[in-house]
Amino acid sequence: MKFIKIATVLLCLLPITGFAQQKPAVDPKAAAAIAQFNAIDKDGSGTITAAEAKAAGMSDKTFKKIDVNGDGSISQSEFIAALAAGYSTGGGKWE
Repeated sequence: MKFIKIATVLLCLLPITGFAQQKPAVDPKAAAAIAQFNAIDKDGSGTITAAEAKAAGMSDKTFKKIDVNGDGSISQSEFIAALAAGYSTGGGKWE
């Protein structure tokens, strides 16, 4: 009888463990934007410097537009917002 109770409890918990192991859905556009950001961020600092941007084909004017907070580097959130705003036409071409 004890075994049946234990088995019942374990069977009730089984769906909960299945849900806990599911990976969240990843937006393909967001994943592509992050991959593009990481490709430009050559030193892996988590920001894009003016030199890294220039090497990626970005003009100084565009760099300044994307650097919304004016700290001299482009954060990942600034970069993603710029892509959403259409600053990049793709293929390494920038406004």
